[in-house]
Amino acid sequence: MDLKNRTAIVTGGGTGIGRAVSLELAALGVSVVVNYSDLEPKRKKRPRRSGHSADRRSPCGRTCHRTRRSGPCSA
Repeated sequence: MDLKNRTAIVTGGGTGIGRAVSLELAALGVSVVVNYSDLEPKRKKRPRRSGHSADRRSPCGRTCHRTRRSGPCSA
């Protein structure tokens, strides 16, 4: 299967298996959008909150923004 010029979103793509998948897809010519957030430092700095927003500073918002720039997810 030819994956060149395709776009993939990899959740947890910053470490472990997600990182390995991200690197392999990139090596195959896929445009990779990595969704990863290290929540531990954030938990120490802020009180606990629930919900998500479309703000680009949130993991969900960043992923949506990057996906719009990269094109539709196709892999």
